[in-house]
This record gives sequence, structure tokens and C-alpha cells, in this order.
Amino acid sequence: MTNSPTLPCPAHPYIPHESPMALVDAIVSCDDNKITTEIYLDESHLFAQNQKIPTYVGIEFMAQSAAAWSGFNARANLINNEYHAPIGYLLGTREFMCFTPYFKVGDTLTVSCECLLQSSEGLGSFDCQVVNQDGQLLAQARLSVYQPNATNTNT
Repeated sequence: MTNSPTLPCPAHPYIPHESPMALVDAIVSCDDNKITTEIYLDESHLFAQNQKIPTYVGIEFMAQSAAAWSGFNARANLINNEYHAPIGYLLGTREFMCFTPYFKVGDTLTVSCECLLQSSEGLGSFDCQVVNQDGQLLAQARLSVYQPNATNTNT
């Protein structure tokens, strides 16, 4: 990776989301197959209610972490200086399991995503896990994603 920033780094430049929907705070590590991100849960979190965040939001945490992996690797392999976080779509989620009824405000979540498949047509599959600062597994899933080729979009 030729244009890689020093890690950890903010995740925002690598995902195509804007505040308040940009939910991933930092990229802790990233390579050709895996990414680890962090999410800091505080009272101002978009989905926080009564000091809790529903665990189904974990799917979005995982999807944005997978998007950060794509964006980080796209920027690292950039030849010119023009960069925009690539757009991608969550197609589906398989085997989503929650091991807690909610995420707690005040926790720091670590999301790990491993790319299992990335086709030349833009389809991908990721195994993802969410753990808290104590290393407790809170949620896991396999995501199916699609990233259109920039030359095939009508934007």
C-alpha cells in the first residue's frame, strides 16, 4: 500500500457517509484482507436512547467498516491525487447473531471485517465481528456487498 496513512487514523475520509450517519470513528489496522475499526459510543450517538443502542445497528457498524476497508485500500493504491470514498451497497446479511440485547453508551466497540470474496464484478463477502473494550463478542454476521465499477455508474 503506497499511500497508506499512519494507523490508527480517522475513518471518515474512507467511507462515503456524512455526519450524523458516519458511525465508524477510527481505522485501527487494515491490510489486503482485513480491517479493524473502532466506534466510540456516547450520548450524542445517532441511535442512542436511554444509554443504549440497539444491537441491530451493529449491521451498519459492520457495513461501514467493510466500506472503510474498500476506501482505505482504494486510496492506498491511488496513482493520482484524486480520491473519493467509493460507493457501495449492503445486499444482505447472513448468520447475524447478537450476544447482548443492546450496546452500551460509554463503550468502545471494535469491529473486525475479513474479506472472504471480492469479484471483478463488484460483489463481495465479509465475515464481521463486534466486540467491546473487554473483548466480549457482542455480534457477528456475514455481509454480502456490491460496489459498482465507477465507469459503469451514471453519477
